[in-house]
Amino acid sequence: MGQSTNGQICFGVLFEEETSMPWDDGDFDGDWEKWQAEVRGFRHKLEDPYDEHGEYKPGFDHDDPRVDAWMKEESDWKNENPAPFEVVNVCSGEHPIYVIAVPSTCQTASRGTPVEIFPDKLKFSEIELVNFRAFVGDFFPHANPEAKWYLSSYWG
Repeated sequence: MGQSTNGQICFGVLFEEETSMPWDDGDFDGDWEKWQAEVRGFRHKLEDPYDEHGEYKPGFDHDDPRVDAWMKEESDWKNENPAPFEVVNVCSGEHPIYVIAVPSTCQTASRGTPVEIFPDKLKFSEIELVNFRAFVGDFFPHANPEAKWYLSSYWG
């Protein structure tokens, strides 16, 4: 598998290198989407078909309709409750530096695929900013609360 270098732009809060993120610990294993869903109240109503190693529990397999239903339950919740932030790695996979960003502001251009940027699209609603600032304030109280525009690269 080769390396990819991407260009990125987003509006958010930059964290220092080696900042410990809340999804790095415990059951989340670096999965910020799983973490944010849990802290925002998502709980599966259906039985989890996976064990602690990510393997199917006894009685479940790939073709079991309960697996699809379990995954759909989470997907539906995420569609109805979009995250108030997105995580943007502005360095590399091995040495991440994160921007916690307003989701609608994130744009990425993969190596070799230019993306046209329309300056009038680099806007977000007041409610997005209010929700974003509230979330950052609640879960990252030691962060510099001043969000800024960042143009960055990602190597991974």
